[in-house]
Amino acid sequence: MRQARPDDAEKLTRIAQAAYGKYVPRMVKAPAPMSYDYLAWIREGNTYVLEHSGEVAAMITLLPKDDHLMMRNLAVLPAFQGRRLGHALIDFAEAEARRRNLPELRLYTNEKFPETMPFYKSRGFSETHRAQVDGYSFIYLSRTLT
Repeated sequence: MRQARPDDAEKLTRIAQAAYGKYVPRMVKAPAPMSYDYLAWIREGNTYVLEHSGEVAAMITLLPKDDHLMMRNLAVLPAFQGRRLGHALIDFAEAEARRRNLPELRLYTNEKFPETMPFYKSRGFSETHRAQVDGYSFIYLSRTLT
């Protein structure tokens, strides 16, 4: 795991397009992560990548708040899914929250991505609420760190 660098921006766009592309037929508009400005996110210093077999295979953006760490845009290239990279990203987020003395991890996922819920629940996340934001229906989850 390492902090993303400016030369990773194009790779992050490819990861997002590959990871979220399968959901496009279910949606009225494409998933937002497919069009994010990853270079801007990288410059903010909160985006991290996970390399596997010499390739940038996964990413996560962490947004520290006063009382929690928001995990935003956790994505794994489809070719690397099923290899526990998502678990490694969450483990990293948990370690980062503890390092920052933040007692809680939070995230949100789109209602159109029901396959993600068993994964997050297996990691101890519980649904807190649902909301409509910019035409998307999101499920918000949290996990208290003990």
